[in-house]
Amino acid sequence: MGKHTAWPTGLSERACVAARLLLTVCLLSVSRPVLVSAGNTTTDAAALQQFAVQTNYTIWLSRPGSPCTLGWQGVTCNSQQRITKVELLNYGITGEFPDYLDQLDALELLQLSNGQIFGSLPDAWSTSFPSLQQLDLSHNNISGNVPDAWMQSESFPSLATLDLNGAFNKNTTRDLPFQSGQPGMANLTSLNLALCNITGSLTAAWGASFNYLTSLTLSSNQLTGVLPSEWGTSSGTRNLTDLELDSNQLSSQLPPSWGTVGSFSQLQKLNLASNNLTGTLSAAWGQPGSLPDLQILQANNNNFTGQLPDSWAGSNALPQLGTIYLQGNSLTGGIPLSWANNRSSVLKYLRPGNQGMCEPIRARLVGVRTFGTTTPALSCLDAGCQDSDITSALALGDAQDCQVTIAADGSITSTGCPSGALLYKHALKICSAHIHLIMLVTQLLLLYRVTYCC
Repeated sequence: MGKHTAWPTGLSERACVAARLLLTVCLLSVSRPVLVSAGNTTTDAAALQQFAVQTNYTIWLSRPGSPCTLGWQGVTCNSQQRITKVELLNYGITGEFPDYLDQLDALELLQLSNGQIFGSLPDAWSTSFPSLQQLDLSHNNISGNVPDAWMQSESFPSLATLDLNGAFNKNTTRDLPFQSGQPGMANLTSLNLALCNITGSLTAAWGASFNYLTSLTLSSNQLTGVLPSEWGTSSGTRNLTDLELDSNQLSSQLPPSWGTVGSFSQLQKLNLASNNLTGTLSAAWGQPGSLPDLQILQANNNNFTGQLPDSWAGSNALPQLGTIYLQGNSLTGGIPLSWANNRSSVLKYLRPGNQGMCEPIRARLVGVRTFGTTTPALSCLDAGCQDSDITSALALGDAQDCQVTIAADGSITSTGCPSGALLYKHALKICSAHIHLIMLVTQLLLLYRVTYCC
């Protein structure tokens, strides 16, 4: 019989386990070029064992053996015992970038977020994961940039979601990636490059580098220049449902072309907050059929001037737009009468772009407005709310037939309402300084289905 090798005395059990794993990794790595191109259960195990040793990931080190058989935490395997998911969110993984994980060629999801992984993204990964659908490397300390190889036509053929939010070293800047001009990542639908310290400008060509993007996040970078007028109809960006460009240094006006019929026909949320955008709110965005699915517009904290466009309340203009943030601009005037008459059925939340924007609206609400369940009403709220007012007004939720008439002179009458109904004038006020009232106010607004601005 062969002799068994004894472990040196004085080693802890954990050290022995780590040594065994390291020995396995070293033996398997001799033939690594073959393993990369023909993965199997053995190479899968070797890759994760190497990862456990090099990152000192004690949760796995304490359970040596097959990740699939032992059910390693964060690891999912298929019926063939191939590893298909590695999900390590908020585990604080620290160490050099694990390029050897390209042995996991059956992987469908890889999440290594919220750690301190350093080093560069490997070019070879672009062709190592034929089945990878989600890659999340967010909030790490990666150096360099996204490799050009990742944007070649054959790269990541199944990848749908790429999350690099805060993935890179914060002490260096980097150019806007994916500028090869080739439509790689053919099935990519969601790209998050927020907090990547990216410089440069957005261009029509960059937007055309993608095929089917539905979500694009470039928030909190150092982007400059204009909003590309072509993006609304470009093949790479026209299918976006969520576009986040906030907290940059963009300095153009709103492109009128973004409001043409057929432009951004599926866009639901547009976030342009905290830039240096100038000019007026584009009247062209109020064309019939413009931005048909847009529900949320965040344009606050810019340099917009002028008044709210009447066209935005036109027939079939912005038909789904229910939330508008405009605070922190230099707008003038009040809410137009057309908004009171035509936008009240959909508009639920408006943060005004100038002091006093909301004040004239109560006098402009002529005729009957139902504060029940049938006809939503546009109400403009200002300071002065009291807990007692809101509490009393909540009782109106039970009054399904309660109607309140606001005349042109601001006088109020009610029909079918409890005695506390006339308190609505005070109850429908929100003070931005009274944060403790927000929950009560929210309940009230849900009951009344009214619009408020504060």
